[in-house]
Amino acid sequence: MMKKSIAILLTLLLCFCLLAGCGGGNNEAESFFDQGMEARDAGELDKALAAFDKAIELDPAYAEAYFYRGRVHGKLENYMDELAGYDKAIELDPKLADAYFWRGSFYDDVKEYELALADFGKAAELLPDDAACRVMRALVYKNMELYDEAVADYSQAIALDPAYASAYKGRANVYLLLGEDELAEADYAKAAQLE
Repeated sequence: MMKKSIAILLTLLLCFCLLAGCGGGNNEAESFFDQGMEARDAGELDKALAAFDKAIELDPAYAEAYFYRGRVHGKLENYMDELAGYDKAIELDPKLADAYFWRGSFYDDVKEYELALADFGKAAELLPDDAACRVMRALVYKNMELYDEAVADYSQAIALDPAYASAYKGRANVYLLLGEDELAEADYAKAAQLE
């Protein structure tokens, strides 16, 4: 009897989902999002913005559309709109690592280093195997003259991706600032070998 009740319940749930459109998302919003991505990739930034705007109009909870709209605003040098896109994407989807990464880059560019560290830290938490998050956070530490922390993050990036030439270069630059010329030379050599 229990199995029959569960089967009926699952059938009803499936019917409800099909009628309500569960799991299918907003296909029209997704279509506009795809158009926005194609336009962005083609360098048609105004067209991309219009498509992302339409996707958001159709689905106001579409975090990725806000994120990519922010990226396009950044390319158009509309920096406050860029930041607003990242903020809204994170509000809607707190696990959208790319939004933290790019917002961290934005904050680094405007020398808001503490905010950049927080965002790169969150991106690294969400993407534990991603070396780029560590490299970007290391760069912020370097900018803040926190050289030991920078070396630690570059070293983590190298541990995650031993072929990441930029991590070796970044760490070499910091070693030079620390007066560790031999370590710097070894990292520069490794970076050159990888390139």
